[in-house]
Amino acid sequence: MNTTSHYETISQALEWLVALLKRHEVPYQIVGGLAAQAYGAERPLVDIDLYVPMELLQSAMAELSPYLIRNARPTQSAFWRLTYLALDYHGAPIQIADSTTDPRFYNRKDQRWEPQIIDYAASQRVTLYGVEVDVMPREELLRYKALLDREVDRADIQALAPGDAPGVLLEGLPRTVTLTLDLETFDFGVYDALIADLEGEGFRFTSMEALGNTEAAQRQLYALNDRLAMEEPGSDGEHAWATFEDFREDVCRMAWYKPGGQIVALDTHAGNWVAMSAITRFEGHAEAYNLVTGVEQRYRGRQLALAVLALALRYARDVLHAQTVRTDESARNAEALALYNELGYREASGGAQG
Repeated sequence: MNTTSHYETISQALEWLVALLKRHEVPYQIVGGLAAQAYGAERPLVDIDLYVPMELLQSAMAELSPYLIRNARPTQSAFWRLTYLALDYHGAPIQIADSTTDPRFYNRKDQRWEPQIIDYAASQRVTLYGVEVDVMPREELLRYKALLDREVDRADIQALAPGDAPGVLLEGLPRTVTLTLDLETFDFGVYDALIADLEGEGFRFTSMEALGNTEAAQRQLYALNDRLAMEEPGSDGEHAWATFEDFREDVCRMAWYKPGGQIVALDTHAGNWVAMSAITRFEGHAEAYNLVTGVEQRYRGRQLALAVLALALRYARDVLHAQTVRTDESARNAEALALYNELGYREASGGAQG
C-alpha cells in the first residue's frame, strides 16, 4: 500500500533531481508554480518546472531515461514556445526546458512573443520541501507572470506581492477585462436568422462532436487555430504549435476540451474551415468560459464571429447547463470587445486587471 504523501513525493523527486544535476555539473533554475511557492504562493503544485542548458544534460540521460515520458522536442502553445522533456519520478511530474533554444512566452502587454530570461548566476538559493534548490529571482518571476497574465499568474502575483504591488508590476499593461453574459435572459432567436442567411450563402456550422472528433477533423481544427494565431495582432508569423501532435496534446487531450463546444464554420464552396468559437465549463466552476473566437482575416466582416459564438453559447446553456458565461479580454482589443458588447456581455464588477 502506497502511503507516501504529496509533500514526500515532491521532496524525494527534488532531492533526486538536484543531486543528479549537481553530480553532472548542470546549472538549473526552478520556475513556475514551485518558484512561486518559494516566495509565498500556496496554490497546489501541478509539476516541477525548471530550465537547464539541454546540451549539458546529455551526460545525465542514462539516469533520467527510466523516468522519461517525453523526449526533448519543441512545442508551441498559446502561451509558450520552447523545447522540453518530461519525467515522472515515482508520481512527481517534472518538466525540464532548454534555456539555450530561445524559449519564449506570450506577452499580453504588447501582444508579442517575449524571450524567457534565464540567468543562472542570479538564481536564489532557497529550501523547498526540505531540499535546497536554485530558484528564479522573485522580480523576474513576477515580471514574466505579469506579462503572461493568465488567471493562475494573477493569483501568484497576489500571493507574492499583495496590496498595491501588482498594480506597480502591471503598470502600463493593458487591462484584462472580465466580461459576463446571463444566458437565462439571452435571446438566441435573434441570431437564428443570421445563421440561416449565412447557411444560404454556403457556410456550414457544425461542431467537432458532430464531425466525430476524428483525427482528420482534429487536423483541420489544428490548421484553423494555427492560421488564426498567425493573424493575431503582434504575431511574428510563427506557428502556434510545432506539430499537430503538440496541438492534440495541448488541446484535444485536455480535460477542458469539449468536442461539442468546439463550434466551426466551413465555407462549403471553397472547402475551407474559416471560423470557430470554443467554450467549456471547467471542473468545479458554475459558469461556462469562452476560450477563443476567431475568423480568418479574408472572411471577416460577414458576421461569422457572431454566428459561431451564438452557437457556442447555446451549447453552454443546453449541454453544459450553465446560467452564466465568462471571458477575459484585453481592453485594447476593440474588435473583440465590440463583438461581446453586441451580444450583451457586460464587464464584471471588479473584473478588470491592470
